[in-house]
Amino acid sequence: MSRNAVCAVLAGLMIAQGPLAASPAMAQAATRQTLNVQGADIRAFIQDVARMTGRTFIVDPAVTGTVTVTSERALSRSELFEVFLSTLRANGLVVTQSSSGAYRISPAQNAAQGPATVGAERFTTEVFQLRNIDAASAAETIRPLVGAQGQVLANPGANSVVVADFADNLVRIRALIARIDVDRASFEVITLENSSAREIAAVLQSVLTPPGGQPGQGMVSVTPVDSSNSIVLRGDPAAVARVRPLVEDLDHRAQSADDIKVIFLEHANAEQLLPVLQQIVGQPITPAQANATPAASNGEGGVAAAAAPVAPAAPGQRATIARFPGANALVISASADTQRMLAEVIRQLDQRRQQVLIEAIVVELSDTAVRELGVQWLLAGEDGAPLGLTNYSDSSTPLLPILGGAAATRLEEDDPLREQLQNLALNSLLGANGFVGGGGGTIGNGLFGFIINAAKSDNGSNLLQTPSLMTLDNEEATILVGQEVPITTGEALLDGNSNPFRTTQRQDIGVKLVVRPQINAGGSITLHLRQEVSSING
Repeated sequence: MSRNAVCAVLAGLMIAQGPLAASPAMAQAATRQTLNVQGADIRAFIQDVARMTGRTFIVDPAVTGTVTVTSERALSRSELFEVFLSTLRANGLVVTQSSSGAYRISPAQNAAQGPATVGAERFTTEVFQLRNIDAASAAETIRPLVGAQGQVLANPGANSVVVADFADNLVRIRALIARIDVDRASFEVITLENSSAREIAAVLQSVLTPPGGQPGQGMVSVTPVDSSNSIVLRGDPAAVARVRPLVEDLDHRAQSADDIKVIFLEHANAEQLLPVLQQIVGQPITPAQANATPAASNGEGGVAAAAAPVAPAAPGQRATIARFPGANALVISASADTQRMLAEVIRQLDQRRQQVLIEAIVVELSDTAVRELGVQWLLAGEDGAPLGLTNYSDSSTPLLPILGGAAATRLEEDDPLREQLQNLALNSLLGANGFVGGGGGTIGNGLFGFIINAAKSDNGSNLLQTPSLMTLDNEEATILVGQEVPITTGEALLDGNSNPFRTTQRQDIGVKLVVRPQINAGGSITLHLRQEVSSING
């Protein structure tokens, strides 16, 4: 082959390889598009973008208008889709994706009520939880920044604001809320000299609460401190500065107030509370008042009458306390300091006391019924382990069949022995006479069970009474099912066997139940019971 022929062959190979080397660049150019439209119909624009991106669009009938888009460089499919979404937003349209993958284009007026939109220009909803400012004032502050299609909703109950708008605008709103939701509150403690901290706090809370009952901007919170007779103000510095003169003026006016105060009790008994207060201020307790609280002598629900009196509250001035039975009220004549001290004691004692409902059954059992009253128990192991039990031969409810029913749960469901054991346990319970209670289970690899059997037959026991009564915590209550019967205690004759006379005493005869409940911490109840069953013979 000549040299010219070889050159021709090489040139042909280079020409053949040229188009193959350029194919990747052509493929990349085919995936990038240049978007330039001027005053084009928006529906035609949507069709072009659908063809370029390969996506399916569902256009709302309300979508109309023209668009103008200019790009200086070729865009990829993802970049083209984001430009498309921005163009729709500029024309008041939003895009939402359906479950089938198609995109729905609709006006943005109802975007807040519709599903979430797509893309960086998506329409979304965000909840802003506020910590230091109220929801109403925050909503008014950010409302001008929300777009025409967005919405702002204040939730005073949760102190939060719900905002529906485009994502980029929510970034601005979020930054604004972070700047305004800061704690600018100040604290101030005011010690009172003549007034009660709780009384002043109640007045301020009533005055400072707006008509709607919801906290507003510039509100001041008031907290009483009983130990130091002071109040703590918290709020905006300017609002706290306005409230302080009011507190000082109220406290100053109380200096010239009357030294006599009437306190109406809501739950406590003034007759029982009076001796307690008299002991605190060192006032003598009259015998009539001491006898008015009989529970104090036996330590059941009253105060000890022999408690040592406390020194008088104010030097040179003795406090006097009396009660008005008609209104269950206490009248206190004392200095302002003593009145505050007594008012705090009354507040802590004048609380609603808990009640206890007691239901009892009084049964007279014969010797036969008593022998049926008892507890059967069983402890058993597995795989030949020892067995311990007590089983009454004359009991109407034997223990072994019932425990066999409990052990049957360990057998397979299709095992015929399982059904037989359960039927035996059921028949044993159906044959019970009277009250039967018990339980069973497993501890490790062992079985345990017990039955409390209180048998009752028509001729073996006698149901006397089923009394029920309700009483207060730590208060003694008595119920008598019977009558008060006069009983002769003695007879005597005067001189000369004339004018004989007889002495009698009235006694409670019947079923008597005396109970005093004591509610302990955690809700447990301790019952102090005393029962009497009496009758007249002859």
